Amino acid sequence: MTRRVLLAACAIGGVLLFTGCAAIPESGNPKPINATTGDTARTPEPAGPKGADDAAALVRNFIGASAKPEGKRAEARQYLVPPLNNSWDGNRALTVIEDNFSTQVLADAGSGDSQLVTVRGRRIGQLGTDSVFTANADSLDLELTVKVAKQKDGQWRIQEPPAEILVAREDLDANYKQVRLAFLDPGGPAIVRDTRYIPLRPNSSMPQRTMELLILGPAAALRNAVRTALPGGANLVTNVTEDNTGAMEVNLSGLNELSKEDRQLVAAQVVISLQAVSNSRIRLKTDGVPMFPEKHEWRPGDVSRYENTFALSPEAKDLAVVNGVLRYLPGGEPFPGQAGDGALSVVTAAQSIKGDRIAVVSRSGSKVTLRVGPPGNLKLVNLAADELSRPTWRPDGAELWTVADHSMVMQVVEQGGAWKALRVNAEELAKLGEPITDLRLSRDGIRIAAVVGGKLMVGSVVREGGEAASIRSVRQLAAGALATVIGVDWAQSDQLVVATAGSSGQVVRVQADGQSWQRFQSTNLSPEFTAITAAPGRAILVADRRGLWTTQGPEELWNQVSPTLPSGVVPFYPG
Repeated sequence: MTRRVLLAACAIGGVLLFTGCAAIPESGNPKPINATTGDTARTPEPAGPKGADDAAALVRNFIGASAKPEGKRAEARQYLVPPLNNSWDGNRALTVIEDNFSTQVLADAGSGDSQLVTVRGRRIGQLGTDSVFTANADSLDLELTVKVAKQKDGQWRIQEPPAEILVAREDLDANYKQVRLAFLDPGGPAIVRDTRYIPLRPNSSMPQRTMELLILGPAAALRNAVRTALPGGANLVTNVTEDNTGAMEVNLSGLNELSKEDRQLVAAQVVISLQAVSNSRIRLKTDGVPMFPEKHEWRPGDVSRYENTFALSPEAKDLAVVNGVLRYLPGGEPFPGQAGDGALSVVTAAQSIKGDRIAVVSRSGSKVTLRVGPPGNLKLVNLAADELSRPTWRPDGAELWTVADHSMVMQVVEQGGAWKALRVNAEELAKLGEPITDLRLSRDGIRIAAVVGGKLMVGSVVREGGEAASIRSVRQLAAGALATVIGVDWAQSDQLVVATAGSSGQVVRVQADGQSWQRFQSTNLSPEFTAITAAPGRAILVADRRGLWTTQGPEELWNQVSPTLPSGVVPFYPG
């Protein structure tokens, strides 16, 4: 086997098995970083199973130990009977469950030397061998039995473990670190984040694991929605190492054919991806020589131009539809042009991120119309519908999306000074067979969040030639945690806020992969809610039956924007 093939096999195998390669021979005198399989000598031997004199406690503690990947889940293996403790496969996907699961010994089940323990709880999702978390939309309820056997010393061991490797979410958070890999917008150089979860220990192996994942490319859900500047033949020549000066070396091969511009994109992807796992200066090399002769060391600030946070300008004012008229918040001054002078019966609206264009949905009889353009020159779009959802803009301001009649996702693009409506391929949403009542493009334009039949759905935006886009990889988030959802918006590129229906409605922050969620305080609010909006660097705005309320985060109280605003306000930020 050639050295290049050996390296490639090592990198791929390391990620797929949540393990890493042994130290690769290197030039010079850098410190090799060993991943899990090469680091067991430094990992203290587990102290033994906890609660082994109580069958139910044994199973609960086994689930807790299963979240620790060190030594091929060596701690969890100690809970298993021999020889199962050696043959059990701990390198599989993890089933993440809610923290409040229960374990209970079944009465009259088994003999004195064996017991059946029932595990009950709710599934949240799976952490795959590709380090990607995928939320569960079905099979949420968990109920299974685990057979335990009494050993000669009188202690219990697990004889028949669950087919799934069960891990409670709080244990996952305690043993895995979230890293946000950097990939690229297919239409430009802007960075798009791809969230993964890698073992926290040993800490020194995290940069190596991060680079292996970056080289393997984006997660399946984003594979056709983003791109990478790393060519197919790229690989690590040596382990990612930190020298005695505190600089971290990343030595890549397969970049010889890249232009300087593409190498700069590679540098941006590498430096931004490693930001979550290291504060070191990054020394970028290709086949052992500096990637850029004029610059040997890199920090996140050197590539910040590629990170478009899509934060709104401090000068951008908040807007809302108030009694059919578009107004500025908080004082209620009218917006310029038709949307603010009462000429249109405005239902909802959206402003482009730059603030130079507005999209206005207004009612005329039983129909609605869409007008788009600068505030003083709105042009009618040829899009007939009884209902249109609140429009949502792509970051360039040359395209917006809306949902017509709760069923057709429409893409409205600027062409030759006019605006043309195209139908988006949204079969994956349509086949759910339920009304689409809200849809928001992420701030980078790569993902969508939608409310479909009261469920929170996310998907990826794919452009495969031609004019119209497609929505792919649709999946439901927080299926067991959310009641009927009435509205959604993107607070960050990987974070959503939703409002749920009814007199007991809640505002909830949801991670875009569905791995976690957090409920906001409800003090001062008076559901039912009618609208919600969010944006990076801005407070959350929610409208209820008493008016409009704002907060900075889940732990903060809600404050009224203005006592003069009526109920039924539709707030929105640019985007």
